[in-house]
Amino acid sequence: MRALLSSAWGSSLAFLNALVISAGIAAVSIPGSISTNDLLLVLLLTVYLVALWFRCARHPQDLVEMDTLFLVFFGVYVVLPIVAMVLWHVLGDAPVFVDLVTHFDGGFLVTLALAALGAFILGYASPVGRAVAGLMPRSDGPWKRREGVVISAGLITLGTLLVGILVVNVGLETLTESDYARGYEATAGLGVLAGGVMLAQIGIVVLYLTMANPDRRAPLLPLILFIVLALLMLRTGRRRVVLETGLALLAAHHFYIRRVRFRTLAVAAGVSLLIFSVVGLARSYLAEGLGGIVTRITDEFGVGALVDMMSEPIAVLLALTETIYQVPGQEPFWLGKSFIQAFELLVPLPLSPNRPLAPSQWFVNLIDPVVAGAGGGYSYALLAEGYLNFGIPGAIAVSFLEGVIVRGAVAYRSRGPSSKSRVLVYAVAISVTIMMIRGDFATLLKVGIVSSLIPAVLAAVWLGRRSPRLTAVNDQRSDDARGAPRFAEPF
Repeated sequence: MRALLSSAWGSSLAFLNALVISAGIAAVSIPGSISTNDLLLVLLLTVYLVALWFRCARHPQDLVEMDTLFLVFFGVYVVLPIVAMVLWHVLGDAPVFVDLVTHFDGGFLVTLALAALGAFILGYASPVGRAVAGLMPRSDGPWKRREGVVISAGLITLGTLLVGILVVNVGLETLTESDYARGYEATAGLGVLAGGVMLAQIGIVVLYLTMANPDRRAPLLPLILFIVLALLMLRTGRRRVVLETGLALLAAHHFYIRRVRFRTLAVAAGVSLLIFSVVGLARSYLAEGLGGIVTRITDEFGVGALVDMMSEPIAVLLALTETIYQVPGQEPFWLGKSFIQAFELLVPLPLSPNRPLAPSQWFVNLIDPVVAGAGGGYSYALLAEGYLNFGIPGAIAVSFLEGVIVRGAVAYRSRGPSSKSRVLVYAVAISVTIMMIRGDFATLLKVGIVSSLIPAVLAAVWLGRRSPRLTAVNDQRSDDARGAPRFAEPF
């Protein structure tokens, strides 16, 4: 029995039994009848919690594995907002940002989320992901420190140059001392220049792995560069890049240098929540300058600011509810049009001024034309885009494909755990995880794949191109040529 409970399946079954017993006790204690929507919501919570428990039990020392992080973000951006909306409707006195969700259909949303979660689990369990991992490049040779430093310096320099050109074009004050939406309006159509931030991000991760050694301390220089990048980005109100870079560095450290303990992860999550709450409050007052921002934070920050962090995951729920309301009642399904047009959106706006709108642009024009006219926008969701094109089958297909991709990434790293190249690709893939939930396909393609994953794969292939066996032979020959002493193998 002890062996059964120590296994992932056994502990997950025990956890499921505990949830069922708790749900039964709650059902008996609550007066009145239980509706079908309530049962569906309990089923969604049960399936999600058991799936997350199972993944954690499978690798309790690797809680930053991509499958676990995807489920965590799925809970934050999909499950938690749905549960919170149901509770706020029952309890009343909801925060102001909840009023944005005007077409909430709890039963349909829970069904959609449950179908998407089940499709992800099936996609992850299918053998397709492992087959995809076999198609990935296997350049697992040791890196040359000089080459790694040169490539990372080139990426950081090129990225900094592109961002510098962007700042010169739009003006520093536009990004630091104007309305938050004004910054997006000024940088519209300058995605190639803004992509410099992603190149700098990849350069920092490459430098981190170049200087890293197993079971040693974290290298300081890339951490200093990350802190500088974080301060600059947070000063402009951008949080996503900081979170993605931090996740990539965390994954690189965890899977190559030393395992990060749960206590450290919990502390880091708490500090990140606090910082992101402060930045979320501060970016509402960018136009007042640094002094005004500090004054506002000092006067207004409190528990309410932490509650306002729910406006971040509510964005996915907003995309789902408005898309379901609009399609197919007000307009027909897109039938894959947004996925095809995403490749057209790779062409810079100055070269293609008549290019189609991305789903995120269609979305903001739909729900808030004033913000759209000012150049602002709202985040869209890949799950909502799947529904936008093909309804519930589209959302299921998107989730199944995400499960395949996540399984492929996990299998790819686990087949060469000591390979810096694989860890580099895997760390960058982890940084894209949030975009797989909180972004449309056009954003994922442009920012996540073209600007992040492709440069990371190219750098990994080049740096790890040498055969490990051939490198060891050449190193031995070099030692012999220098007259280095040779030691006999121990008995």
